[in-house]
Amino acid sequence: HCFDRNEARIGFRLSRNEEAWYNRIGVDLEREPWPAERESYDLVISTEVIEHFASDPMHFLCEANRILKPGGQILTSTPNGSSLLSIYHAIQGDSPVSFGVFSDPLIEHPKEYSVNELALMHEQAGFAVTHHETFSSYGKPELSELRKALSPFGFNEAMGGQVQLLVATKSGPPRYRRFAPLYKEDLPFGETTSTTNLSALDLLW
Repeated sequence: HCFDRNEARIGFRLSRNEEAWYNRIGVDLEREPWPAERESYDLVISTEVIEHFASDPMHFLCEANRILKPGGQILTSTPNGSSLLSIYHAIQGDSPVSFGVFSDPLIEHPKEYSVNELALMHEQAGFAVTHHETFSSYGKPELSELRKALSPFGFNEAMGGQVQLLVATKSGPPRYRRFAPLYKEDLPFGETTSTTNLSALDLLW
């Protein structure tokens, strides 16, 4: 199944004489419960999605946890907010965000995550990270002098590519619904504060 903001029936050509179709199910992935039963999927694939969320990315990961079977996996790819190129742009006084322009809200990137942020988000959502790499799909910048300058500060060149690819396995229920510094406060999963109420997602658990 494909979950997206808008419902549609989408086709693609497998060969000259063969086509395949699938239904795109309309749901707000960072606000609404997904239309799927608990522990009913083996795999969730999220490619270049999470950077488009503007309010609650942990809702997305907690819902992925809910619908995955024990031991199920999630594959996430997203721009690397801590890439070598992002650091270079920041040093130049430019924005480190690869696509932060004001445009169609389905295209712009309200948040691009660092390597550590992306891993921690998955861990707090009840996943164990089994693979995490970066690569540069838009051409690898040389920036050899910058590489040398960053080395004494512990910069991991292997994690400095422009795109992150992370694979994680469901290891249990989510630990945190929100956590600082990604959110203003820590909120263990299933608990409420004086300013929050149980969401529809919490009630599904």
